[in-house]
Amino acid sequence: ASLLARASEAGQTPLRTLAELTNVKYDQTLSLEQVRSAARSALDDLFRLTDANKDNVITRTEASDASRAGVHNLASRTFAATDTNHDQFLDEGEFQSVLDASAKSAFKLADQNHDGRLSREESALALANIGRLIGAPAP
Repeated sequence: ASLLARASEAGQTPLRTLAELTNVKYDQTLSLEQVRSAARSALDDLFRLTDANKDNVITRTEASDASRAGVHNLASRTFAATDTNHDQFLDEGEFQSVLDASAKSAFKLADQNHDGRLSREESALALANIGRLIGAPAP
């Protein structure tokens, strides 16, 4: 299996996979060529995974199918990780834990100066980015 397929099965993120491709130790620097080589390898793997009929062309159907498969895989892994009592259902507490974790991650991303508080500017930028993601028109 390709590196991306193995990484996906292991529940790894693309950035973690890229870090492993480059054998990153976070206290060391990487050259531009090392990053380019790893990114190229990851993109080649992604292309091979998406090109279902192996004709070296990705059709709209193949892209759509690959996207759906990726979303399904992510949803399945998220559900499995959240279903802490393994009863194949999410109770309110389990569901809330997903929302809490997402909110914490969103806050960390929005807190650009890492002071534990959102300024008016940080908040406005975060909300504008969320709006853009969900397709809301700009004010």
